[in-house]
Amino acid sequence: MTYGHALSHSKPAAAEARLREYLRNPKIAKRLADMEAGKVPVDNDHDLPFLSGTTGRGSDWGLAFDRHLPATLDIGGKKIDPRLFLRWHEAFERSLMDVYGMPYLRAHVFATLLEHQKLDAAGVDHTAYEKALKPFIDSSEAEKIIHPPARLDKRPYQQDHDQSDNAKAIRRRLAAA
Repeated sequence: MTYGHALSHSKPAAAEARLREYLRNPKIAKRLADMEAGKVPVDNDHDLPFLSGTTGRGSDWGLAFDRHLPATLDIGGKKIDPRLFLRWHEAFERSLMDVYGMPYLRAHVFATLLEHQKLDAAGVDHTAYEKALKPFIDSSEAEKIIHPPARLDKRPYQQDHDQSDNAKAIRRRLAAA
């Protein structure tokens, strides 16, 4: 779930060491390899409260992107498909929650770090990328969830990390959908 890419830079070397450790986990490595090989179902046809997320449970999982997310964004004169980077974020975040039982917020920090590394490797400035995504994230947060994926993994939305009125409204809209 792409939601506020705040990343603590207080101990970046330690965070990167943990990231490498998590990426070496065989279960996580297999999930990411399957995702990269196109073996994970992708849903682009539904409404999501925070632009992207995952569906299903256990080994029967998939990626979901809000139906309003454009196929390309212009980031500093470079055309990119944001799904190529969001998929790493979502797959890794989901894997950390499933494999380690990690709470959403902690998994999100490491998923954001991996997403930034993928952007950096592709020569895309992650600050400009996040700025380009922000209008779509804001829009997906505000939109009425009319047509969510049937098997949306709601764990990130149910955790009490965000008690803002907007977050509470999103949880209510998901419960009613």
